Amino acid sequence: MASEQAFGIPPAAPLALLAAVLATCSPGPGWAGPKADSALEGNWNIVFYVQDYDRKGKSDGGMAVPITTTMTLMIKGKAFEIRSGGDSATWRIERVASADGKAFEIDLADAAGKVRAKSSAKLDGDVLHVKIPFAGGDRTKDLTLKPGEAGILIGARRAKE
Repeated sequence: MASEQAFGIPPAAPLALLAAVLATCSPGPGWAGPKADSALEGNWNIVFYVQDYDRKGKSDGGMAVPITTTMTLMIKGKAFEIRSGGDSATWRIERVASADGKAFEIDLADAAGKVRAKSSAKLDGDVLHVKIPFAGGDRTKDLTLKPGEAGILIGARRAKE
């Protein structure tokens, strides 16, 4: 499917969009913040990625683009980095909280601390689900995107070392 069009969208379009959206979310050198929970740290192979974007108003449902990817997620220390080919985007982890070691709240920020995302995650063995609402979106325990809700869903499997 990598060379086929998904939903009429050229295969490079989601990656180009990802790079454009995440380009503003790269931390500068020397940023500080809490470290990721040790259960989340490591390299993850993203097996499912959906981005709902292109909303022009509350009544516009935007466009959901599910893709099968060769993207990876690396969570280490204070870094939350998505990689795709030679492109990458890194957020700074500002806060991680979990009451049971399975459901997590992860607060992410760009280098300037202006773009913030109140993300939710669920860890089930070696499978991680993450929901990142676009700037200003509220954190929810529901790890789905409802029609018209802008954000990113990631499904990842822990990489074999």
